[in-house]
Amino acid sequence: MTQNKTKGLYPRIIISAASSGSGKTLVTMGLIRAFLSQGKGVQSFKIGPDYIDTGFHHLCAKKPCYNLDTVLMGKKGVSQTLLAYSKPGVLSIIEGVMGLYDGKSPQGEGSTAEIAILTQTPVLVVLNAKAMAQTAGALALGIMKYNQQCPVAGFILNHLGSEAHYEIVKEAVEKATGLPVVGWLAKINGPLFPERHLGLVAAWEFGDSASPDHPVNRAEQISDHMQNRFDFEQIKAIAQRAGEYQSISNNKNTVPEIMIKTPKTSIALALDDAFHFYYQENLDMLEEWGIQWKAFSPIKSPDLPQGIGGIYLGGGYPENHAASLEANLNMKQAILNKAKQNMPIWAECGGLMYLASKLLIQERSYNMAGLFDLTIKMEKQLSALGYYQATLMEDTILGPAGFEATGHMFRWSQIIQEPEKPRPLFKVTKNNKTSFEGYIYKNTVASYLHLHFAGAPQIAANFLKTCRAFEKGEMP
Repeated sequence: MTQNKTKGLYPRIIISAASSGSGKTLVTMGLIRAFLSQGKGVQSFKIGPDYIDTGFHHLCAKKPCYNLDTVLMGKKGVSQTLLAYSKPGVLSIIEGVMGLYDGKSPQGEGSTAEIAILTQTPVLVVLNAKAMAQTAGALALGIMKYNQQCPVAGFILNHLGSEAHYEIVKEAVEKATGLPVVGWLAKINGPLFPERHLGLVAAWEFGDSASPDHPVNRAEQISDHMQNRFDFEQIKAIAQRAGEYQSISNNKNTVPEIMIKTPKTSIALALDDAFHFYYQENLDMLEEWGIQWKAFSPIKSPDLPQGIGGIYLGGGYPENHAASLEANLNMKQAILNKAKQNMPIWAECGGLMYLASKLLIQERSYNMAGLFDLTIKMEKQLSALGYYQATLMEDTILGPAGFEATGHMFRWSQIIQEPEKPRPLFKVTKNNKTSFEGYIYKNTVASYLHLHFAGAPQIAANFLKTCRAFEKGEMP
């Protein structure tokens, strides 16, 4: 495989911060709209396993956003993804995760800094300077010096009270670090975007709207504020300094031999207000390998699409649409029928909740599809969060027994009743604690775990092969 050197070809910057809540998403969305308004091309990325911020990037940039996560994808996967979806001369804006040095472990695994060092991408750090003056200089200096391998290249100031406040903080930061402050924003009272238990309300739910509260219109407001407060030319110059890194060139998703020159296989993809958490690269990879996606709505569609070889039920917010999901009896029965016929079905997180028997929300019970004898309850706090090392317990549509992959969970629901003798899908480990996760029924697999195919392409290939075999009538 050839190696591709990228110095000077792909201008890029990372927008990071001292902590979550400093304004990374707000600044990133504003910059996307600002550069688009100048007629510049932009490609966005999001560090970490997040689904929601990527959706907002997609709305603002009018093109998909891709995740970069060294824990889920590995360092090689991150480099390949960044190169595969970047274009020469097009600015890539990468939003970080949490604070600059925060990651899965004290060593910074999965952190924004790790990816900045790996890809030699300059970092602009957003500082929340509310109620702060010279101390901002000390904070900026500490961030810059904490790991001098990390290419911190400048700062953006947020939550400032006035232009005079900006001048004081700017002088303190630049004097302490010798690095430029490239822009600033005034403080904003109240949240710009509506929130709920998993974070911001998903971008999917806004649709097309002329409302001033629509995320794109909010981002335009931020972009307008940036016009006289940001040095866009300096930001572009910093992005041009992105260093050289190497990655396998061109087709990062090498097509397995068995996939070449075979007819496309149609797979039903749950896509509506209840189910829309998918890693875009997962969908792209399977499409490149021979899947034709047929979208359907478990909320509204009267039946599954015709001529399919499998079903993919992603995550989302089934708890917010439980009554509508319960009422669509035809769809629930159609999915049950396909499961009993051995059709490959993959359900992640929200998909697992949908395939359960009952979903309890504030003491009210809703009947779900009932493939698995599970009762799931929505809690008032997080039930699970973080990365898990997963091992398949038996041969499934995802791969052979013993296959290992890293996944991510983020949920507020809890299984309070399960079958007496469940068939667990995974053995999972986190912080040296082992448990069992997910369920198997014939060729249906369901769990809370989200997987990224860049870190485990074998899973994508196995899923496709089983769907193709079902379509051809070659499965028992």
